[in-house]
Amino acid sequence: MLNNSRVTMVNNRVRMQRRKNIGYSIIILFLIAVIVFLTRKLILQPEQAHASDGGYTVYENIVINEQDSLWSIAQKYGSNYNGTIHEYVAILRSINNLNSDTIEAGECLIVPLHVTHTR
Repeated sequence: MLNNSRVTMVNNRVRMQRRKNIGYSIIILFLIAVIVFLTRKLILQPEQAHASDGGYTVYENIVINEQDSLWSIAQKYGSNYNGTIHEYVAILRSINNLNSDTIEAGECLIVPLHVTHTR
């Protein structure tokens, strides 16, 4: 009788541990799915926002060269932007979470490019 109750206790513990492991597995799979979705949405596929002129904004990753400054990048990539270069620099700082205009060669920046449809 004692052995039966002991076996039952061990079996119950094993079942509880399996249920707990299944629960953890489900949570981990859910988190992986969320990470994959966000990665594809935010990084691998360019985000597009439609503008009033029928165009849209595409976000491109660039690598900063030795001679680049935030202002030279703004002049190069902000040519289709409807605001001032100063406003475009502010957008670059905001998108890239920069506290100043200082950037270093080898770093990556996210740069918004306004694209219009031509017919």
